[in-house]
Amino acid sequence: MVSPDMVSPAWVVTPSGRSRAIHVNATATGGGVAELLHRMVPAQAAAGFGAGWLVIGGDAEFFDTTKRMHHLLHGRTDPSALDAATMIRYRAVLAPQAAWLAERVTPRDVVCLHDPQTLGLAPVLKRAGVPVVWHCHIGTSRHADPGPAAMWRAFAPELSVLDAVVTTLPEYAPPIPLARRHVITPAVDLSAAKNRPLTGEAVAARLAAIGLTAEYPERAERAERAERAERAERAERAERAGRAEPAEPAQLAELAQPAEAGEPAGAAGAAARGAAAGAVVEHLAPLPPGARVVAQVSRWDPLKDMPGVLGLIPLLPSDVHVVLVGADPADIPDDPEGAEVLRQVRAARDRLPVADRARVHLVLTSLRQDEEAALVVNAVQRRADVVLQKSLEEGFGLAATEAMAKGRPVVAGAVGGLRHQIVDGHSGVLVDPHDPAAVASAVRRLLDDPALRDRLGAGAQARVSAAYLLPRLLSDYERLLRSLAGRPAGDDVVKEEPWPTR
Repeated sequence: MVSPDMVSPAWVVTPSGRSRAIHVNATATGGGVAELLHRMVPAQAAAGFGAGWLVIGGDAEFFDTTKRMHHLLHGRTDPSALDAATMIRYRAVLAPQAAWLAERVTPRDVVCLHDPQTLGLAPVLKRAGVPVVWHCHIGTSRHADPGPAAMWRAFAPELSVLDAVVTTLPEYAPPIPLARRHVITPAVDLSAAKNRPLTGEAVAARLAAIGLTAEYPERAERAERAERAERAERAERAERAGRAEPAEPAQLAELAQPAEAGEPAGAAGAAARGAAAGAVVEHLAPLPPGARVVAQVSRWDPLKDMPGVLGLIPLLPSDVHVVLVGADPADIPDDPEGAEVLRQVRAARDRLPVADRARVHLVLTSLRQDEEAALVVNAVQRRADVVLQKSLEEGFGLAATEAMAKGRPVVAGAVGGLRHQIVDGHSGVLVDPHDPAAVASAVRRLLDDPALRDRLGAGAQARVSAAYLLPRLLSDYERLLRSLAGRPAGDDVVKEEPWPTR
């Protein structure tokens, strides 16, 4: 029997209006889908859809199951793990939540279900007469892999009722009629904290604030004043446009100064101040001034191969430092493997000789401080000489896209969406992620050739500008949603009473 306390959905954004796009996923924090919805839902509301965002509930067993589904779609686990009893349990957790949502939707709405965690809601919503889209952000290009086939068999009842399926790449689509298949690639928002321009001084100040470096440039206070003035200007523009601007971040200068009397000193003090700045850093010592840096930003997920990145340390020059950035697993309820992967990374680090261990820096960002954490990622990627994405499988790879948008040279695994967004030798370098020697060789080549880094960085930035920015994503989604809601693009929406919350 399913306990009621594990099946309670919650609104992240409560929709209003007469024709609504309602997005449903499993978490409001952590991962590319949550980030996408944080930017897309307000933009869709501004474009005329009364967009809303609902997060489903579930217990540890439910999220263990959906993580196995995630791996099946990537072709990375035993298909027998998805047996009849598992599907019964999965559907039982979603059934009351589907009924709850069905009471609150109308045929003029469109419900967008994101990834396998939410697909089980579809039949009940369709019986309520609501158009339903399933947006699958993950997949594998290996057509003969038994994992996706097992998923399509298990979810045959759900797939048969969907009005549309959206995938990142055409090869990720389930075997449904072509007319119901749509391809929409992800995108980045250049105005978001993770991507907006930062001066070199602002980057240095942010990294010093979390303790990644011991430097605090004399001109950092001026950089901070400029950043605060820019934020005030953005807030004023946002207020005029009728939308809220994120809260003001903590003051970098205060965070980077030595501990005051009564504050913890040494490593404890640095950790406390780093946490206030959006991240905690684990390392033997800060980055030396001028050190060459290779960075990877990702979730602590087996498919991102963060332990494998540490395995590159002995293959890289002794002056190269590796920075791994990921959200604290405690902040991501729908990713039960995160803590175990982080444990593996720490174990791999601790097995290194002391000299190599001193070149490893783990940065755990806090999703409880979204703006601060995003600025940390922004600063780390801009500080990196080379950005690495050593994924073994990748639905798309937004972390790579974000680095490319900043003009950084990227070395990435030749898998999934990374193969589509990076043109090898023009906007980055693609390698076999299972071949550490090949990965290390590509990284060394870029580290040793500043002109090549600049050329690839410029190509990467141009590639993102041409294909992977938020306005294009919003346009793609608008066409799909309006077609399903029965309204032509550009049709005005008449606002009605607020969405009922009970």
